[in-house]
Amino acid sequence: MRRTPRATRARCRRGFSLMEVLVAGLIIATSVVGMMQFAFMDYGMTGQSTNMSAATSIGRSAIEAVRMAGFANAPEGTQTVYYDMNGDYPPATTSSSSSIYAAQTIITSDILNGSTPAPGALRTVQVKVSLISTGQVVYTTYTYLASGGV
Repeated sequence: MRRTPRATRARCRRGFSLMEVLVAGLIIATSVVGMMQFAFMDYGMTGQSTNMSAATSIGRSAIEAVRMAGFANAPEGTQTVYYDMNGDYPPATTSSSSSIYAAQTIITSDILNGSTPAPGALRTVQVKVSLISTGQVVYTTYTYLASGGV
């Protein structure tokens, strides 16, 4: 059996080499950066999901308000209303500092008698919901109104 000198045994027991520490630090840093990117991406997707949910709810309630008004009573043209972050109803007709969403309802008729739709007209209703801060349209929906119903 061969004996190792004391100096060699002491060197083996000293701990980690500088290269081992650097490689371990690089692996840990890469892992932390990856987790942080995932967290930021998740945060952004949550915000988009919140905006999409609120905009969908606002758009659907605007369409239903036009349907409830009926063919003859829905005003021709464009109307914009503003909602706060909760999408509270009824909406405001003027923008305020708490307004987050703008819902633009556009009603057009294919046949008009003056400024009112003709009895046989087909009316197109379009609702666009956008973020006031960026102007980005988050949700768009369409429907049609006919005098006898569709």
